[in-house]
Amino acid sequence: YDIEQVHICSKAFLDKTPAKPAYNPENDPDLLIVRRLKENKASIVEEMVKVGVERNIAEGAAILVTTQKGRYKECLDKLNFLWRSRPPGVDIASEDIKIVNQRPPATAENVCDIGRVYQDPNAEDPYAPSIERLLKAFREDRKGTIKRLKKVGVRWDHAEDAADLVLSQKGRYWRCAVIVGGLLDNMGYEWGDITHHVDAINKGYYTIGGYPSGGGGSGVGDGVCDVDNMNQNPQEGLW
Repeated sequence: YDIEQVHICSKAFLDKTPAKPAYNPENDPDLLIVRRLKENKASIVEEMVKVGVERNIAEGAAILVTTQKGRYKECLDKLNFLWRSRPPGVDIASEDIKIVNQRPPATAENVCDIGRVYQDPNAEDPYAPSIERLLKAFREDRKGTIKRLKKVGVRWDHAEDAADLVLSQKGRYWRCAVIVGGLLDNMGYEWGDITHHVDAINKGYYTIGGYPSGGGGSGVGDGVCDVDNMNQNPQEGLW
């Protein structure tokens, strides 16, 4: 082939291909939200609360996103979703607000939970650091840790069971460890979620006869932190 012709054709192609615009951080929607929160946190939080975002989620989002640490990115995506999901002047759909306010029962935490600042977004189990802190707390001061849990509303028997179950690291201990660990993480912040984590420990349960992939369960089985969970298959049971 004619190498000169190849060069001519390549140049013609390059001349017609528009140059990729240079990255401008001023136009980055993620950094724009971070900047807005840093500059005017109070009014952004009020704006979120006004459209239906729970206050502790809005306050938590402001702290988590501006730290840009841990698993903040998912929360940032949710905030972007709120502001991008409608044209200017159009109200945010109630379904979109529900998505932002969601708390999956497996963890009892919202994607904007302040405790996520401690989690590792790149780990196989992002909750591992939180669980390690909980294990350390139970090992070094079991009595004091149980007292702290009781003080915020965890039932005494559930707190005692949680210590035994989590320290065993057997069976279905993971969900209990994530929720109790998340509760302890959140207790260090004014706007950290306490209520939903405590409710999940006191009222959450597995169903009897659930399939590993979900469905098929009937009746109420063990509580989330029931000590008997150490003898159960971690893949079985619904919540």
